[in-house]
Amino acid sequence: MPPTDKAAAAQRIQELYKDDMDMMVILLASLTTLGNAEFLDLCKVWGTLFGSPAEKPYLDRVLSGMAAGPGPGSMMTKDMTDTMHRVEAKLVAIEAKLVAVEAKVEAVEAKVEAVEAKVEAVEAKVEAKLEDVGARVEAVDTSVKSSIKDLNKMVYRVLYHFAQALLGLHPPSLYRARHPCRTRTPGAVRH
Repeated sequence: MPPTDKAAAAQRIQELYKDDMDMMVILLASLTTLGNAEFLDLCKVWGTLFGSPAEKPYLDRVLSGMAAGPGPGSMMTKDMTDTMHRVEAKLVAIEAKLVAVEAKVEAVEAKVEAVEAKVEAVEAKVEAKLEDVGARVEAVDTSVKSSIKDLNKMVYRVLYHFAQALLGLHPPSLYRARHPCRTRTPGAVRH
């Protein structure tokens, strides 16, 4: 006779699962958590399957899925296990992608470091060239200034002597002082 209350249902579960204590405990725990409406829905189908070979699989499927402390055969445990396997597979895939991305990042960082090294080498060469050019410009500048100074002195001397010559004031002593080879005495022998 199909159960009409929770006590009769518990007794029937004990009869059906006397050889499987773990499953019996799980199903009894699930039965106690059912509300009145849920219990009546369970009994409607259970009544049609009572005493048939489909009774036990029906109770396994329905009550083990609602188990308060799911056992190894409960639907909740199976669903949770499936979900955990899917999550683990996704985590493995994500980790593999992360490793690939990290490898790409490391490769890009290596390329960036190589480019930075090349840039630093070029900067060092440019800096050396600039220093060399600067030194040459400074040397040329010093040389030009010195040449201009010497040229100014020469122009001044030429103008001075030209003016002296025009005025007839060309003192021979200045000429000799500046050009000692012209100060020979007449008749002296050159060596």
